Amino acid sequence: MADTIQHPVSKDNGKDNVDVDVNSLQKGEVKSGPWGNETHREFKSRHLSMLAVGGTIGTGLFLISGATIATAGPVGAVLAFIVSGIFVYLVVATIGEIATIFPISGSFAAFGDRFFDPALGFAEGWSYWFLWVLTLPSELSSAGIIISYWLPDIGTWVWSLVILIMIVVINLFGVRWFGEAEFFFSFLKVLVVIIFILVGLILNGGGISGHPAKGFDYWKSSTEGAPFAAGWPGVLSALCTAFLSYGGTELVGLTAGEAKNPRRDVPRAIKGTVGRILLCYVGSIFVISINIKSTDPSLLTGSAKEIAISPFTLVFKDAGIAAAASIMNAAILIAVVSAGNTSVRHIIQFYRTLTENFQVYASSRILFALAKNGQAPNIFASTWQKNGVPLPAMAVSILIGFLAFFGAIFGQGVVFTWLYNLIAICNLLIYMSQCLVHIRFRIGWMRQNNAHSDLPFKAGIFPYTSIFAFLMGCLIVAGEGYVAATTRPFAWANIVAVYIGVPVFFILYGVWKVVKKTKLVPYSEMDFETGRSKPPTDEEIACLNELERMDIKTWKELDAKGRAMKVGRVLHRTIF
Repeated sequence: MADTIQHPVSKDNGKDNVDVDVNSLQKGEVKSGPWGNETHREFKSRHLSMLAVGGTIGTGLFLISGATIATAGPVGAVLAFIVSGIFVYLVVATIGEIATIFPISGSFAAFGDRFFDPALGFAEGWSYWFLWVLTLPSELSSAGIIISYWLPDIGTWVWSLVILIMIVVINLFGVRWFGEAEFFFSFLKVLVVIIFILVGLILNGGGISGHPAKGFDYWKSSTEGAPFAAGWPGVLSALCTAFLSYGGTELVGLTAGEAKNPRRDVPRAIKGTVGRILLCYVGSIFVISINIKSTDPSLLTGSAKEIAISPFTLVFKDAGIAAAASIMNAAILIAVVSAGNTSVRHIIQFYRTLTENFQVYASSRILFALAKNGQAPNIFASTWQKNGVPLPAMAVSILIGFLAFFGAIFGQGVVFTWLYNLIAICNLLIYMSQCLVHIRFRIGWMRQNNAHSDLPFKAGIFPYTSIFAFLMGCLIVAGEGYVAATTRPFAWANIVAVYIGVPVFFILYGVWKVVKKTKLVPYSEMDFETGRSKPPTDEEIACLNELERMDIKTWKELDAKGRAMKVGRVLHRTIF
C-alpha cells in the first residue's frame, strides 16, 4: 500500500487537514458508499508512545504486585520482573520489526499467515480474539465493584453497564479519539506510578518525619523471607506471574496498521518500552520490596474489594497520606476503563493489565484482519468509511462479551475459569510463535535479495534474539506446569487447567491446515510487496513534521491558558 501525499498541509476552518490519495498516510483503500474495507491511519506518535506502556499498567500492578514479593522474596521478585521484561521486549521487537515495514491490519496473526503458514495465522488470530472477548465480562464486573467503593447503594451491574456504554462510544468515534482517550488514561496511570516511586524512595530514605531510613534492610538474609523467599522455585513462580503482568505490550504492533507514520513511530514506541518497563514495573516492585517485608500478610491479598491493603496504598499511608485508599481506588478505576481482574490466581496478573478500551479495539481489529485474510466471515472485513471503524467486527465482539458478562453474573463461573486458563497459555504460545515467524521472515527477506538496511527497525542480533526469546517462552511454559504441580493440595485438574490451551491452539492450527490444505510458505513465495511501507519523500516528511509541530503547539497553547500544570510539561518531556 503506497504512502503517497499529493498536496502539502492545509488549514481549513481551523482544522489541520492533509490532502492525500486513497492509499495515504491518513486512510487506506476505500470503497464507494458508506462502507469501506480499510481502517484509517490516525494514531499519532505520542499515542503509540503512551499506549506502549499504558496498555500494561493496570490493577495487576496496583493490587497484586506484592504477591510476587511474598512468593519469591524481594530480590527474587525484582529479578523475575527484569527477566520477564526482557522476554516481552524481545518478542515485541520482533513484531515491531515486521510491523514497521508491513504496517497492515492483524499484526502478528497476519504475519504468521504470510511468512509461516496460513494455519498458524488462523490459530493465532482466533486465539487472540477469544482472549480479548472473554476477558471483558470480568473487567466489567471490576468496574462496578470499584465504583461501589464510593457509591455502595447502587448495584454494581449498573456501573458495569455505564462503563461499557462509555467504552463503546469512545471506540465508535474512531482511532483518533480512542488514541486520545487512552493517552489520557495512560498518562494518569504513569503519573500515579511515578509519584508512588518518588514517595516510596523518600520514605525509605528517612525523608519523612517519624520514619527512620530502612535502606535495604528487607533485602538482607537476616530478614525472614529475604532475599529469596522460596529459592529458585519461588522465582520461577514469580517469573510466570510477571510475564502475565506484561500482557498487552504486543498491542504496539497491532496499532501499526492505523499509525500515521509507522516507519518512525512504531520503532520509537518499542525502543521506549524498555525504559518504561523498568520505570513502571521494575521500579514499583523495587520500591515495594524495600518498604514492605516479604512476610507481610497484606502482600498475599489482591482484590478490587481490598484496595485499602494494596501495597501501593500501604506505602502511601506510611508516608502520611490519609486519602491513600481513595487515591488508589481512583487510579484503579482508571485502570479498569483501564483494567480488570479475575478470580483465577495464575492469570489474574494478565487480565488486570489489559484495558477495556483496548479489549474492544483489539478484538474488533483482529477479527477484521481475519476476515480480510478469508479466515472469518467476509462481513467482518467492512469498515465505516467516515472513521474507518470496523463496525461489524466491533459489534459482534461487544455482543459476545456482553452475553458472557450476564452469563458470569447468573452462572457459576466454572466455565469461565477454564476459558481464562485456556486463553492465558494461548497468549504465551502466540508470543513463542512470533519468534518462529520472525526467523522465517528474516531468512525469506534475505533469500529474495532484500537489503538488510531496508528494514526501518531491526529486532536485535538475528537469529539469536528470536531463539533466546523462544527458549525463554519454553521456560515459562514449563514454569506454569511446575507451579501447578507443586500447589498443595496436589490436583491433576490444576495441571490440566494450565495446559488446556495447548491442545486447543494446535487443534485450531490442525483444522485449518487440513481443511484448507495449507503448507509452510516457501521462502521464494513470501510476499514482500503487498502493504510494504516505502521511505517517505521529502514532501511527506515535511507534511508529517508540520502535523507534529501543530500537535506540540496545541499542548503549549493549553499550558499557556493554565490547563496544564508545570509538572505536566516535565512529565511530557520525560515520557516522550
